[in-house]
Amino acid sequence: MSLLFRDRLYVALSGERIALARVGRRRGAGIVASHVEPVARHDLEGVRDVLGPLLSEPRWSQSSVHVLLSNTLVRYAFLPSSDAIVSAQDEHALAAHKIRQTHGGAAADWEIRLGNSLLDGDQPAAAFDAGFIAALKEQLRSAKLSLGSIEPFFMHAYNQSRARLPGGGFWFVNAEPGAMVLARIEAGRWRSFTACRAGSDPGAQLGSRLREAALLADAPLEAASIYVHAPAIAGDALRIGGHDMVNLCNSADAGRNAVAHACALHLGV
Repeated sequence: MSLLFRDRLYVALSGERIALARVGRRRGAGIVASHVEPVARHDLEGVRDVLGPLLSEPRWSQSSVHVLLSNTLVRYAFLPSSDAIVSAQDEHALAAHKIRQTHGGAAADWEIRLGNSLLDGDQPAAAFDAGFIAALKEQLRSAKLSLGSIEPFFMHAYNQSRARLPGGGFWFVNAEPGAMVLARIEAGRWRSFTACRAGSDPGAQLGSRLREAALLADAPLEAASIYVHAPAIAGDALRIGGHDMVNLCNSADAGRNAVAHACALHLGV
């Protein structure tokens, strides 16, 4: 069966839980099945051990799988543009160097994704364990499922939110229990980027993390709008420390959209 006519299965992975949401391809079908499974061992091996049997269940068969990786499973770096970058190979080499410089030798063999070409200016890069991705692909083959995409949660959240973001300067924050990513964008260009660990309640740390990121970027929070993609934080509008923020991912979104639903499931909200 062509991938165009298969149901989509969104699989959201974190070290604590796995969430699956299947959406039918027929018009109006919506979410036809969903499931959340806890992971006892909070590491990649634990995720892999739980995921394999789940994917083999008949209710997920004949679907195109789209994987969302929690930011807790991803390592990020911010890459400066350079006149010396003239090819995709140059970009990958710089990204690999920056990832190793930021996260150490353990990330040497990780798979790397860039937001866009460095020819477009400074860019965020994401890296995830290549061995885990290879094992995941093998599990999909064993379950006779086709892989549609693998995306870090931040990159997915930003791409899905772009139509709702302004054209000027703004902050974009992707928050989940355990991790937070904060980016400053001006006129379509990445100006600063911070990825950090967070506690179990991202709303409690949102204000302090934003102030820290603003100081590092030398960009006062008052000078730009703030948009938050955080399924675990309730409400359309947020106000923290005197700053108004717009929550781009709320309970209504999760009810309408399978991807948002899978994100909400994996975050336990």
